[in-house]
Amino acid sequence: MNAMMSSLNRSRVFCCFTMLLAAVTAGTLWAGPSPTWCGTKLNSLAVKDDGGNLVVLGMEGSYNNGGNTKEKVFDGDVNTFFDPPSGGTAAVPCWAGLEFTEPVVVTRIRYYGRPTTLWNRMFGCFFQGANQADFSDAVTLHVGATTDGWTWDDKAKKGTWADFYVANPESLHGYKYLRLLGADGAYCGNPSEIEFYGVTAAALSAAFDGQTPTCSAANIVTSFFINNHLTLGLAYTAAAPFYELQRKPAASDDSAYEHVAYIPFCWDNYTADTIHGYLCFDEKPVYDSTTYRLRAYGTAAQSPWYEVGTFKSYAMKGV
Repeated sequence: MNAMMSSLNRSRVFCCFTMLLAAVTAGTLWAGPSPTWCGTKLNSLAVKDDGGNLVVLGMEGSYNNGGNTKEKVFDGDVNTFFDPPSGGTAAVPCWAGLEFTEPVVVTRIRYYGRPTTLWNRMFGCFFQGANQADFSDAVTLHVGATTDGWTWDDKAKKGTWADFYVANPESLHGYKYLRLLGADGAYCGNPSEIEFYGVTAAALSAAFDGQTPTCSAANIVTSFFINNHLTLGLAYTAAAPFYELQRKPAASDDSAYEHVAYIPFCWDNYTADTIHGYLCFDEKPVYDSTTYRLRAYGTAAQSPWYEVGTFKSYAMKGV
């Protein structure tokens, strides 16, 4: 438990973990199309050459001509990695990515860091989607940095897969191109492998267009404190790809609400007859009375805000 809380405390993106919520009945489960698309690997939908190999886009060449080219990012071998010829600058960016046969929506990304060392080069790198081949219309879907709780570093440097879900308004759009863009001087993060997961934009529209997102008390199963941090047990009842949680001092007006997290609706191995939800841990401690609100994001609209409640930890600050 201590190890889990240590990991959670490092995440500013409001870590969400699957759990079985015994209080959720079959009647509260979402009745719309099954969201099993969240676990679909998208790399296989990328453009291939005549030999059936992925056409990898990005910076050409390798450091000291060592052969560690951009193709290593998508070769399926965690023992190889991309080591570009230069660290990258704003004028000459270092990146690696894929073009897809049709627009795709990213819901999840898996990453394997450089096998032995320099794993921290991922700090400040960007995952982006675009519909122009030159990424002139690029939209950032996720950023890696020590300041925003980037938790891959610990996993990647130990030679394991890092795995996270993508949930924000920009992630609802379909993109023809996806890439990892390195921070200046970061050598594109030296990634070994990147796997994109999600669904085609057409499949997302078929699943959610026309659905009315809702948010109510049925979404809140339980709430409790862990070390002065509010933890919510959430169940999903709305036809929406994800939710947003906000918080404010209880005595303040609505203009004081601040964003806490976007919470993904989908998860691997979801089935219609499985009790399903998330145990969500807010990294920011709650010492004073704090009000939370939640809303569901649909493909075309959002639900009205639902006030979850006002909470306060009675421990002393700093404890």
